[in-house]
Amino acid sequence: MSNTNTTHWVAYEKNTAVLLGEVISESNKNILLKCGDKIPRRRVWINPTPPACPALYQKIDEVTTQLSAKSLWQIVSRQPLTLSELSKNIDSNAEAIILQIAVLQIVLANPVYFRRHNATIEAVEKETLTKALESLQLRQQQQQYETDMLTQLAQQQVPADISNNQEMLLYAPEKSSMSYRVLKKHLGADGVSFARFFLNHHLLTSEHDYLHRLFRHEWPAPPATTDNTQNGQQATPTLTNAPQLAFSIDETDTIEIDDAFSVCQHDENRWRVGIHIVAPALALSPESWHAASTRQISVYFPDQHYYMLPRATIAACSLARDAYRPVISLYLEIENDNWRVSETVVENIRLAHTLTPHAVDRRSIPPDLLSLYEKLKHTADLLAPNMSSSHSEQNYKIDIHNSCVQRRERTGCSRVVEILMRTANSIWAQKIAEENKGGLFRENGKIKLRAGTVPYMWLTSPLRRYVDLLNQRLLLTVLNHAPAVNHNWPQAKQQFDRLATLARRWQHIHNTYWALRILQTQAPSMICGEYTGGKRVHLYDYPLSGNLSAPLAHLPVPSPINVAIENIDLLTQQLSLSLLNSTPAAI
Repeated sequence: MSNTNTTHWVAYEKNTAVLLGEVISESNKNILLKCGDKIPRRRVWINPTPPACPALYQKIDEVTTQLSAKSLWQIVSRQPLTLSELSKNIDSNAEAIILQIAVLQIVLANPVYFRRHNATIEAVEKETLTKALESLQLRQQQQQYETDMLTQLAQQQVPADISNNQEMLLYAPEKSSMSYRVLKKHLGADGVSFARFFLNHHLLTSEHDYLHRLFRHEWPAPPATTDNTQNGQQATPTLTNAPQLAFSIDETDTIEIDDAFSVCQHDENRWRVGIHIVAPALALSPESWHAASTRQISVYFPDQHYYMLPRATIAACSLARDAYRPVISLYLEIENDNWRVSETVVENIRLAHTLTPHAVDRRSIPPDLLSLYEKLKHTADLLAPNMSSSHSEQNYKIDIHNSCVQRRERTGCSRVVEILMRTANSIWAQKIAEENKGGLFRENGKIKLRAGTVPYMWLTSPLRRYVDLLNQRLLLTVLNHAPAVNHNWPQAKQQFDRLATLARRWQHIHNTYWALRILQTQAPSMICGEYTGGKRVHLYDYPLSGNLSAPLAHLPVPSPINVAIENIDLLTQQLSLSLLNSTPAAI
C-alpha cells in the first residue's frame, strides 16, 4: 500500500450501512481511513469533497426520508443504472453528493428490491419481488407477534400460543416454533426451566404430573392389540398335567406370577424339587409378541406399574390356583445331601398356594407347607452354599399409602428363591449353549451374544422381560416343543439394553421423587446420615443423598453426621441440607 497523502473523503459500505470517512492512504485494492477502517475499493461508492459534518448527515437524512424503495425500483426496473445515473433520474433539489448517498442508503437497506452487480444497480423481477414482499410482511408480522408475546410474559401473563402448546414445549420441543423461541428468550436470562415456568403459572398440576407425562412420552406406548384371555396363553391340551401341585412365593399384589416350586418327599433323605417357569412362548398371540418387543421390560414405580405385556395376556399366562398353565419344569433329585439334575419337562401345572416372603420368613405358614419350604431351603443350601447375593445394594420399600420408607434387608426366603432361579438359568443356559443356536447370555452383569466359560442367561421372568421370552422360545426349540427360530440377536440385545437402561433411569427418578415427597411430609427435625466427601451426604433411612452448603474439610470420609432439611425441590430432585453437628452419630 502506498503512503500517498490525500485529504478527500469517501462514502463506503460497512455492515449494510453507509459511512463517511477521511482517507489517509490508498492502493489499487484497499483504502485506509483515518477512523481505522481498511476497506476494499469495491465497497467505496462515492468520492465526495470534504463534507461539512454533521450538517451533511442531517441533509442526507432529510433527503432519505423523501425517497422510497418502491419509487427507486420503478426507475431501475426499466434498465440497470449506476448510482450516479439513478440519482440523475430523481426529481430532487438536493446536492448531487447528498442525493447519491441517500439513494445508496435506500438501496443497501432494501435488498428485497435491488441487486447490485459491480457498480450497477438492478431491479429484482416483479414476480420475485412480490413473493419477497409477502415473505417480508409475514416476518414483520411474526416479529410483532413475538414482541407482543414477550410483553405479555413480562407482565406475568401466559400467551395462548404458549399455554396451548404446553405438551410440545415440555415433552417434544420444536425449537423452530414461535412459542419455543419466545419462551426460551423470556426465560434465558433467569435460567428457569420450561417445567418450572408452567408450575409457577399453575399450568402443570404438580411435579408428579410432569414426571409421569414425561415418562409416557419417552416410554414406548402400548401398541393397539385385540389380545384377550382367549388369545393369551392357556393350558395346552397336548401337555401332561403335573400330578403334584405347586406353590409360589410372591407378594400379595403381584400379578405376574411366572415362577413356582414343588417338593415331593420320598423319605427323610430323598426328595424331588421342581422349579416351574410359566411358558408364554409356547402359544403367545402375535399381538402379545408385538407388545413385548415394543416395551421389552416391565417398569415398576411406587404408585404405578407399566407392564411389558397387555394385562389380559398376563392374567391368562400367570400361574393361578384356578387353572392349569403351561410351564417349563426343571426337576432336581436330592439324596443324602447330594443333588443331580433329573430332567426338564414341558407340562401343565396348577398353583395350590401363594406364600408371601414375610410369612415364610416368620414361619407363619401351615406346618405341611413349612415342611416343604424347609426342604426347598435345604436344597438351596446344597446348590449354592457360598453363592453370594446378586442384590448387595441397600433395598428400600416406598409405601406411598402410609407415607413411609423402610429399609428392606435381604431375607432368607429371598435368598432361597434367588438361588433356585439362578440354578435354572444356569442349567438351561448350558443346554442352549451346547446347541449353539444363539440366545442372549449374561456375564458380569451385561448381556452377551455368546456364552462365557460358565453359561448363564435370563430365562425365569418371561412375563416381564423380553430377553427371557426370546430365550425361552429358544429353549423350547432345544426341547423340541417349538419350531426353530432365527432371531436377529444383536438387534434384540441393542433394543433391550436401550430400554432396560431407560427403565432403570426412570425407576430411580420416581423412587427419588416419592422418597423426597415422603421426607417432605414427615419433616423430621434431625436426620442421621453419612458424609461421603465434598458437599454430599447420604441419608441412612432414605434412598437419598443431599448437598450441604459447603464441604466439611475437617471430617474424614466417610463420617456419620446429623443434618437438617433446608430445602426440597421435587422438580429437580435436589435436597439441600444443613449440618447440625459433626459428632459421630449412631447408625
